[in-house]
Amino acid sequence: ISGNLIEGCTYGVFFYKHEENTKACDLDITVKNNTFKETGYTNALYGLYVCERVQGITVRNNLFEGFENVLYLDIFTDGICLADNTVTNNRRLIFFEKVSEAQAAQDIHKGLSTTVTLSGNTVINGSDSCLNDAQKHITLKKS
Repeated sequence: ISGNLIEGCTYGVFFYKHEENTKACDLDITVKNNTFKETGYTNALYGLYVCERVQGITVRNNLFEGFENVLYLDIFTDGICLADNTVTNNRRLIFFEKVSEAQAAQDIHKGLSTTVTLSGNTVINGSDSCLNDAQKHITLKKS
């Protein structure tokens, strides 16, 4: 997904996997050189929304402006990389979906986890935390 202007929508890009499909889904998708732009984050909730058990998404060299959450990660998304993006006037960089400890323990036992790599991103004028609701089962790696 490259070279697009994405504006005027609640979800910029939505990576969906049907809820009855319980296996991990490795997409191996790159989102690069796009502009995700909104005038304010009252209606623009997510620049990128990644559903449960979706993995293998690289987000590189994009501009995100005016969203509630630049990236929403549902539970047990894996292999997510944010690199060299410019993020301005957004509320949060990443929102992690909350999960119960029992569910986390069960899914970690199955080998499911959330790994996010952050590298070279510029965050300007965020009104809230960069990372929201990151829990024990979340691993952030700095490269």
